[in-house]
Amino acid sequence: MTLARSRRSPAKPRKRPLQERSRETVRVILEAAARIFEERGVAAATTDAIAERAGVSVGSLYQYFPNKESLLATLAACHVLDARVAIEPALAGLDAATPFDVALRRFVHAMVALHTTRPRLHRALFDEALDDTESIRALLALRTEICTRPAGWLAQRPEVRLDDPPLAARLAVDALTTLAHGFALDGRAGSSAADRETEMGILLRRYFTAMP
Repeated sequence: MTLARSRRSPAKPRKRPLQERSRETVRVILEAAARIFEERGVAAATTDAIAERAGVSVGSLYQYFPNKESLLATLAACHVLDARVAIEPALAGLDAATPFDVALRRFVHAMVALHTTRPRLHRALFDEALDDTESIRALLALRTEICTRPAGWLAQRPEVRLDDPPLAARLAVDALTTLAHGFALDGRAGSSAADRETEMGILLRRYFTAMP
């Protein structure tokens, strides 16, 4: 994933909505932006199209977002927050008390779910390489956390036969992310989501434990 591109207009929202009506307007605009980005991609999206989809004037949109980069940055920040909440139970379950296979299965399921919820929006947000340092910093911090906690868990498990648990955890996270994206974006894949998760779990278990 590329994390740099040429500089563009500032990506900060113009103002924060304080009243409930304003907050609802912002929610509607952000959902409209998300749908346009999913359908058309970032390059083809325009603020005119987003405003029309949201049912507001372009002037109303500009009260809160000066350009589509600011919409991208806000959606990315929301996405990272949602992802952190979604993955936390699986990370918390990586402990000595939980059976190895159970914890691994829950982690695989959480990672797959994390990357298959609105996959086209996910790709639009991060594969387009947002030119927003706060979004990039938040994304990298989340990725580091998702890798670090499994690494500590692997280092403590007697079943695991690895010389470098941190590297193994990073490889596992990257593999799950890539596989989840691929399955989510390929409508021709014939297997069920449950079958895919089972196979991913087998793959990682064999890698972690060197067992058949």
